[in-house]
Formats: sequence, structure tokens, C-alpha cells
Amino acid sequence: MNAPRAAAVLGRLGTAKTTAGPIDVQVAGPAAAVLLTPPDRAPLASSRSMLLSIPGYSLRSLPALGNRQPNAASVQPQNLVNYRGTIDWWTLDPTNSPNPTKPSGEMNSGWQPTYIERVEAWITLHTHATNITVSALDGAGNVFADLPSSEVQAVAGGFVIHVNGAGQVQSAWFTIRTAAPRGAGHRFLW
Repeated sequence: MNAPRAAAVLGRLGTAKTTAGPIDVQVAGPAAAVLLTPPDRAPLASSRSMLLSIPGYSLRSLPALGNRQPNAASVQPQNLVNYRGTIDWWTLDPTNSPNPTKPSGEMNSGWQPTYIERVEAWITLHTHATNITVSALDGAGNVFADLPSSEVQAVAGGFVIHVNGAGQVQSAWFTIRTAAPRGAGHRFLW
């Protein structure tokens, strides 16, 4: 998707680079949902602050025996399994639901915490900005860590941002703040 206030790459991408407006996206896994939006509601081409959303699938916790809140020391996410009779459809494991004879596990309620799949990706942001800062956000939208400069590399025509790699801070949301080039208005290169 390439619109004035949003750029997105969604679906089964493989590991090839996919372009949407000002971003090129390359993911480590087979599928992703990558969305770039401006919280200030300005067009992406002039916004100095952008929200990068890159969540994976989410799973609730497995219940304890008797369909009760799991013990914090042994909590684990629900399991994904192939839908019965298929090899390309996924659903929640029915063995952990109140009615294990159904084809899917409990999909309408569940136990905390909720787990979100980590999606490792390399995002190239095409821009004339001279510098960018990328920060990981928590679930409430608060910055909890800046990505180190080793994960935000200047390249010809923009920056490559590596998110959710092994050993990095993990998040489904990042804020990108740009600095405009001296004597020029902020513009993307697309």
C-alpha cells in the first residue's frame, strides 16, 4: 500500500525485498504486516515523526488445568496447529480448549499474558533527512529504548533500519524521528 499518509507491506512476503512508497521491506520469516504511518497526520513525505508497526501473530496463554489462570512460573503461549485436513491453514490447538472435539481451540477468550510473535525485518526508509532516531515503544506507546546506531545505517538515499534481531530490544512498534537536511524541506525520495 502506498498512500499519502500510509505505506504498508502485508502478507506472505518471503525473504525478498518488497517496496511500498518510501519503504523497502525485507523480513527474516515468510510473512509480515509492516505499516508506516504519521501520528501527526501529516503526509509521510513531510512528517518528522512516524510510527512503524510490525506485529506478528498474537497468542494468549495456555490455561491451567480446569481452564483457570495459568501459573506465572509455567505460563506458555497457546499452540498453533494445522487446521484438520489441511497443510496451509492454521488454527489454535483444540486440545487445550474447553471442548477439544472442535476443530479450533478457544478463540474468543483466553488468559494473560498475550504473546506477540517477533518479526525481524530490515526497513529501508528513502528520505533526504540527514539523521533519524528509531525508538522501540511499549504497548502503551512509551519509548523504552533507542535502537543503537549499528542498527540504523545511513545508505545512499536514506537509512536501513534493522528491527527485532537476536539480542536487540523487541517490540511490535517503533517511532522514527527525522532531521531535515540543512536549508531544505523534508522530503522522501520516491
